[in-house]
Amino acid sequence: MKTLFNNADYLELKNRLETLQPANQRQWGKMDVAQMLSHAGKAIEMSLGIITPPPDGNAFFRFIVRTLIKPMTLGNKPFSKNSPTSKAIKIADAKIFAEEKSRLLSLLLQAHDYGENGKWHPHSFFGNLTGEEWGRLTYKHVDHHLRQFSA
Repeated sequence: MKTLFNNADYLELKNRLETLQPANQRQWGKMDVAQMLSHAGKAIEMSLGIITPPPDGNAFFRFIVRTLIKPMTLGNKPFSKNSPTSKAIKIADAKIFAEEKSRLLSLLLQAHDYGENGKWHPHSFFGNLTGEEWGRLTYKHVDHHLRQFSA
């Protein structure tokens, strides 16, 4: 399974991100390419503890998500189109493409260098994740959005 902590997988994401241009059109969803870059960056910020959003939903919702949805999310299958996202990382306002691309590339490197054994912070849906889980989830999330914009 691909992970942010495998050098080849990290370089694949980095190279695909570098090909993105402001003119890339979404294949699904509501965000434009700059908003997507901001959204993906916020997800990495959550993993690193740069932002600490409250848990999403009530206790019952979190129980269902953590027991039923988390295993599927962390599995081999790519994310489906229009997958749900945390309120904390939804992006609706306009963003500047070049700034967001640079920021995401920097955060991706920071998370890659932090490594599987880093002290990872809780996910707003899934709660505590291991470094291995964050590595898989980050790869899958960024890959999902790159596919969204044909990169």
